[in-house]
Order: sequence, then C-alpha cells, then structure tokens
Amino acid sequence: MLNGKKEGEWIYNGYAKRVLTYNAGIEVAAKEYDKAGNLRAESVLGTDSLYAEKQFYSNGKVEIEQFLTLDGYLTGHAIRYDSLGRKLAEGNHIPESCFSDTVYIESQEPPHDLKMTVIEELGGKHGPWIYYNFEGSIIDTINFDHGSATWTGNIVGKWRLKMTVNTSGNSADEKFLMHIPDFSGYEFTADGRMGAINQKDQTSNWGTFAWETDGQGLFVFDNTRTAHNIFLFTLNDLDLKFAIGNQIFYFERMNMVK
Repeated sequence: MLNGKKEGEWIYNGYAKRVLTYNAGIEVAAKEYDKAGNLRAESVLGTDSLYAEKQFYSNGKVEIEQFLTLDGYLTGHAIRYDSLGRKLAEGNHIPESCFSDTVYIESQEPPHDLKMTVIEELGGKHGPWIYYNFEGSIIDTINFDHGSATWTGNIVGKWRLKMTVNTSGNSADEKFLMHIPDFSGYEFTADGRMGAINQKDQTSNWGTFAWETDGQGLFVFDNTRTAHNIFLFTLNDLDLKFAIGNQIFYFERMNMVK
C-alpha cells in the first residue's frame, strides 16, 4: 500500500492465479493463469482509459482481442481467432448493459431439458459482425442490436450429411456429435430436441439443443450428456454448414418443415 492505496504487483491465488499491477490504486495491468500455469488472459490500461485485453487458448494462441472500459464494459472493436491463429469473426461492442446473453442449464432430472436464463451482459455486440471461414474468406455478416441477433434460417427438420472436411489434415480429429454405426445425418425438432439419423432415415440417440443468442452457433447436449459448442457457418432452407474444432460438416435438408 502507498498512501492508503494499492501500489505495484498484487498476487491472488485461488482457482486461477491472478497477478494485478496497480498505480495509485488504479489497476493498470492484469494477468490470469490457469491451474497448470498457462496464461489465460492479460490486459493493459492504455492512454485512452481503455483496457486492451487478450484471452488465450491453452496452446498459447490468442483467442480474443477486445477492449474494456474502466467499469468493465466491453467496447470498441474485437476479433476472435481459432486455436491455429486464423481469424473467425470481428466487429464492435457497445458499452451498455445488454440483456442478451443466455445461459442454458441442463436439468438434473430426465429428460434433462435445457433451462434458459437471461443474464445481463456488460457491453454487447452492436452493428455488423463479419465471420470468416478457415481460408480467410467472408462467409457471413450478422447485424446486432445491443447484443441481439437472429438467424433467418430454420434448423428444424432432418438434415442429411453430404461431406466433411478436415482443415487440420489429421484424420484423428474427426468428430461427430453422436456415434452410431450407420450415421447419415441429424434431426432437430421444434421443442429443442436433436437426434442422429441412420441410413434407413430412422432417428434415435436423442439429445437437446438451443440457440446461442450471439448468432455464432448452437449449444448442444448429446446423448452422453456432453456439451458441444457448434460454430454455425450457413443455415438456410436447403443447406446447413457448421464446424466442430477443425472439422467442417456439410448437410442438405431431407424434408421441409412448414
């Protein structure tokens, strides 16, 4: 302490180690580490009175670059990358309270439905956000209004798998949400359930799904109660395209739902 105010480096040890640097009681820098000692996030206070923050993957690659106000609100331009350093999305935040973020909690009792809770977000996406594929080409632009965005496509119905593309070149990275011997696609229902379709067009292995309100994808619990965050590239009347990690899945609609 100096003159009754925090000064210099302060270290907080808990579930995650945090190292904060103060100048006359004002936090001017921060670093956060995971339990293994890997740097997970760092921020530095700039001359514009904004914190420039970076969040990192476990491999050390930058996941998010963004700015925060002194009050902790997201503001200004932000960029999101994948674990190999390729740009996935970019756009702006508005430094206001936005009731737009949604948390889905799985019920402990069967049928383990997802319960939705809306929470306050300190700064939400605002204006156009641009999304890229792994080759760096623009694949979509989504307009946000104080954190809210909606997809024009309707995912409800049956989707047949056309092909998969592995962007890492490692076949061991291939993943499916549900493992059945004769998998051919997925079915999504209007009441938030999903299932795997076999080659006889029969659906089984039911799980649950819900939209992410930031417009980036789906939040899914499969039949093993494993959570999956799916990055949604394309959704329209005929085509569905999403990615899980380095694997891209291409689907075509099997039936139209009115």
